[in-house]
Amino acid sequence: MEKVVRDIFGILVFGSLGFVIRLLPYLQERRLALQVLYSIYTRPRGSIIQRNIPPNLSLPSNLVSA
Repeated sequence: MEKVVRDIFGILVFGSLGFVIRLLPYLQERRLALQVLYSIYTRPRGSIIQRNIPPNLSLPSNLVSA
């Protein structure tokens, strides 16, 4: 059973690796867009919400935990 899991994991890893390698030329053309997306995703979470909502406004509990 362990070997089967390892084989499936290997297929998933190398399959996705091959997918990324096939996408490389496209990704290089879109490098600027990717850098912008990366900077958006790596910003501290909640900074947009904190800027746009006045501090005296209470947030729903599901937004606070996010």
